[in-house]
Amino acid sequence: MAIALRRAGISDLTIFEKAQGVGGTWRENTYPGLTCDVPSRFYQFSFAPNPDWSHLFPPALRSATTSPRWPTTFGLQDSIRFGTEVVRAEFAENHWRVLTSTGDIEEVDFLIAATGILHHLRYPADRGPGQLAGAVFHSARWDHDVAVAGKRVAVVGTGSTGVQIVCGLAGQASHVELFQRSAQWVFPFPTGIHPAGQGAATRGAGGW
Repeated sequence: MAIALRRAGISDLTIFEKAQGVGGTWRENTYPGLTCDVPSRFYQFSFAPNPDWSHLFPPALRSATTSPRWPTTFGLQDSIRFGTEVVRAEFAENHWRVLTSTGDIEEVDFLIAATGILHHLRYPADRGPGQLAGAVFHSARWDHDVAVAGKRVAVVGTGSTGVQIVCGLAGQASHVELFQRSAQWVFPFPTGIHPAGQGAATRGAGGW
């Protein structure tokens, strides 16, 4: 949105980002088996197409639409306030009053919500303290210091993340057990190397 506004000649804008960097879900999630479930040729900016995808369903998107280089590439670095969460916003007297986690109050003419979803982690009400001898962590806070090779691993949940983690752990952990509330439909994706000619279809001016 910020890039589109800049391209339309609107430069007086501020992006409030609660994290310390750009990237969204592709910054927060680094778990084993992480893969985009949208074909790569459709997962890109129309104004900066990428003709060099390595996979039809790429295993990482950090270098694509959520690359840390975007603020610099499009001159947005001075417009982003990192580590600043919006905790309240109210409309009064024809403008918005935005309260941030730092205690600042900003008055703006237009407010655009681009918060995404599922950015507040959910944990089980009872994590069973003292009942598990091993490490316990959320998929969006994957602890890469914990070695899973040869270990017994339990995964709770069968959403797309749970399915990807199980696939990523297969062949590494000695035993993987999945706990689910209800069965999930699973369909195999053609995750191999990008077919010849697919990349050429996305090539165009402004490619990188």
